[in-house]
Amino acid sequence: MKKIFMLFSSLTMSAFLLTACTSEVISTEDYSNLKQENEKLQEKNKEMNEEIESYKEQIEELKRLNEKILTSNNEVIKDDFRDLILDGQKRFFHVSNGGEVTEDKTFEYDGMVYRYLGDDLKTEDKLIAYLEVAYTPTMARELIKRKEIIEYNGWMAQPDADYGSLLEWDKLLYKGIELDGTSILLTLHVPFGDRGDFSEETVELKYEEGMGWLLNSHHYKEKH
Repeated sequence: MKKIFMLFSSLTMSAFLLTACTSEVISTEDYSNLKQENEKLQEKNKEMNEEIESYKEQIEELKRLNEKILTSNNEVIKDDFRDLILDGQKRFFHVSNGGEVTEDKTFEYDGMVYRYLGDDLKTEDKLIAYLEVAYTPTMARELIKRKEIIEYNGWMAQPDADYGSLLEWDKLLYKGIELDGTSILLTLHVPFGDRGDFSEETVELKYEEGMGWLLNSHHYKEKH
């Protein structure tokens, strides 16, 4: 809002100067410079209006999502967010377990045993593209860092270990939602075991321009 006010003030001042200058004798060069400055401000004004419209669209989208997610009786909601969370889980553990490995190849590096990732994840571009289907670009790179994935001899590799989870994400229950600009925080109850226990998890979703809603948090507890 402050930026919009400053732009409006600049436009007003520019218009005033142009009007004042036309009533006085000024050089052609000065008038040309003022005119160019005014045109630049007009262009900035156009860009600002487009940005405002973009924010309005995002706010409306958040309102629609809020109505869609909040339900009674805490029933499992079969919506795009649930599908996204489950897809994120699938992709996270697929990467954690090495991808489509046809032959186990390990090596020792810096005192630790590493294994090469499968052919589907062998390059950094392939790995990032696979994760960015469900995760924000920032979170995709954060996951690669957390998993200690490195590039070795032109092939992506990770510490030699397999992972799984006891949480039954396909049975998640929505317990709360918080809207914050272009982000949504979901509070979930995820069951595990056979005694009715559950784990309370918080999942952050972020709206990425041109990509839609994506996961912006890591929430899958791992077990060797």
